Amino acid sequence: MSQEPPKFNTKFFCILNQKSVNLAALISSYIYDESHYTPIFKCIDPTTYAPNKLDEGFHEDYISVVSMRELDVHASNALNMLGGCEYLILGGLNDKQKSYFTFLNNYNIIEIENEEEVHLYLNSITNKTGSFKCNENSILEGLYSAARENSYIEIDNSEQDIILSPAGENGIVIVEDTESVAVISAINYCLSIGAFLKIIAKPNIDAKYSIAKIEEWKSGNEQSLLDLKAEVYNSIEDISLMNFSYATFFTIGIPYSLIIENIIPSSHVHLYLNPERFIFNSIYYETNYRLASSIVFSPLEFVDEETVFVKNQLLQKYYNVKSLIGNDATVNNLDSAVRELPYNILHICSHGGEISGFEINENFTDRDGKKHSVKYDEVVSYAPAPGKEMVRVTIKRIIREFDGFDWRKDNKEKSKNESYVYADMHKAISGIEKPTRIPKDIIPDSCSIKCVDFIYQAMFNTLASTYSPLIFNNTCQSWYEIAQAFISSGARGYIGTLWNVDNSVASKFAESFYESLFNSTVLNSLFESLKLCEKNPNENIYIYWGLHFTTMPVGESIENSRMSIAEELLKSLDRWKQHKTTVENQYIENIDENIKWIASELSGDFLKEARELIIRIE
Repeated sequence: MSQEPPKFNTKFFCILNQKSVNLAALISSYIYDESHYTPIFKCIDPTTYAPNKLDEGFHEDYISVVSMRELDVHASNALNMLGGCEYLILGGLNDKQKSYFTFLNNYNIIEIENEEEVHLYLNSITNKTGSFKCNENSILEGLYSAARENSYIEIDNSEQDIILSPAGENGIVIVEDTESVAVISAINYCLSIGAFLKIIAKPNIDAKYSIAKIEEWKSGNEQSLLDLKAEVYNSIEDISLMNFSYATFFTIGIPYSLIIENIIPSSHVHLYLNPERFIFNSIYYETNYRLASSIVFSPLEFVDEETVFVKNQLLQKYYNVKSLIGNDATVNNLDSAVRELPYNILHICSHGGEISGFEINENFTDRDGKKHSVKYDEVVSYAPAPGKEMVRVTIKRIIREFDGFDWRKDNKEKSKNESYVYADMHKAISGIEKPTRIPKDIIPDSCSIKCVDFIYQAMFNTLASTYSPLIFNNTCQSWYEIAQAFISSGARGYIGTLWNVDNSVASKFAESFYESLFNSTVLNSLFESLKLCEKNPNENIYIYWGLHFTTMPVGESIENSRMSIAEELLKSLDRWKQHKTTVENQYIENIDENIKWIASELSGDFLKEARELIIRIE
């Protein structure tokens, strides 16, 4: 298996309307460069133009505005990390979408509004041998085929459907067709690593179905696993997986490694969690500024756990280890370190999975005077901090029903209401001081990591001080709900469990994994360690969200590792101080807490390194 990541194509950088799949395919066919990955960021259609400031509280435009602001930051950061690009392509974007981007004046912009303009604007600045004709139904396969011939796509609906055949490729990339530009990013990635491509239909099931079937199976119903396999196996049964050295599945949340029983090393990329950013981070951080920094977390719940072994292995590889172990494994310590410490490995050993909470049923009246009912679950966690009288409370609310219909599934019913109705709903349930709570032993879709004081729900949107780490969450049922928080916040790798893992197996697996990690890829280390779980109830329990080439570096020395961390902490402190001057008052408290934590690390654990760095600067 090749461990080399592709190089970036810095001639082009694309921001494309997420629904303009054909346009994206046409553009990609022109700008693809062999063995290079061209960054493509998808853009939603926001509900409003970019506001001058983010209004306080939840409102009908809140999610849209926040999502677009995040895209602006992520795309701008990616361009800065690349050192810019020669051409910034905006494909199918309207004025509302473009209003959010703060960096457009810094680049040579090519705006392509429709399919007819692609050839006009791109033919003269690319070097293609000619056209590759395909019909619209096969445009995804056409993009792959055209790239193989260094051609651009020409749509001709008189052409037959394309059936791709392997041509000696080492790996395979299998992509569920979600009819989004995210699929184009997946195909571009597949081409950049020289893998074979297989497009399959988006499954009729989702991760929730998979979770339920796995739980039923582990409770003794053997048919449930067969039911899960039957739902998706027909999409991949014609693929001779054993002909490939690895497989990467781009999916909406299906655990394919379990479906195929790990017959080859297999990893996953989530198509709904910014896969283009996931790919970008994985490529960039594989070859640029590779930290030797880690966090090891454990409240010491188990007799036979791997914590000491993992810590020693990391120290042997010259990693600085932030130990959140025993009494230090608090909610507050974990939350601060996870968000603000620069690190590239986080190892978690604890209890996890779904937790208890409350069911709440409420009625409210929207701004038009119409009455509604809402049913939701609530999970509450606490983060007491030393020296503070006030305790930070985190509340996660999971909507179940609205006016009697299923909130998660019935999009047709949901679309009957104006978006402000749901903004009014969120305001209403947030403003209830003493709701009538009905205790529930298990809250579906909840997630947690047990700390020494309370439970941690991983509700954050920044990770590792903007670094992109590997997370090994060696807790029960850690593969999906809690994984989403880490992946969507910037992790480039995540290992979790599909069901409740046996403590002794968890310990042995982790020890095997870290013994081989620094001599191989994350995927190969996982695959070899899975052999310890063969022919027992934990077989195929671990799953990996990541790319096949991802590795973890070996540090040069503990001193160098600590100096690199201190340098990053100083940069982060400066960023937060700068950011504090640009935001509205409602955000100042959280920023002050971040600044205080970073300053305490620099004046405490990293005092020697911080002083040396300051002397160098002066």
